Amino acid sequence: LSVAVSITINGVDWASSPQTYDYLPMLQIYSISPSTLPTDVPFTVHIAGENFGYPSNLMCKIGSTISSKAIIIDDNTLECFIPPIHHPGKLIVDIVTEGGDSLL
Repeated sequence: LSVAVSITINGVDWASSPQTYDYLPMLQIYSISPSTLPTDVPFTVHIAGENFGYPSNLMCKIGSTISSKAIIIDDNTLECFIPPIHHPGKLIVDIVTEGGDSLL
């Protein structure tokens, strides 16, 4: 959903802008495959969910490491290259923009 943007200083006189503001559906992650990864080797993971089609500048964040740009297979599937992780353990998976803003 896109809406027009207008601003006012006094609540009476409005200035319109050619810019629009886009409301996007929330991204959802349903599964990650594989669910376990070996340490010390790069790997590719597939993430299944919803609403991955926009924005197109998505990246995967595994723990504190942001991977390269996510490959959007379709609106429900992402593929992410994960660099080597040197410490075993559970890590949080997040989808972020290139600026690092979380979308989940």
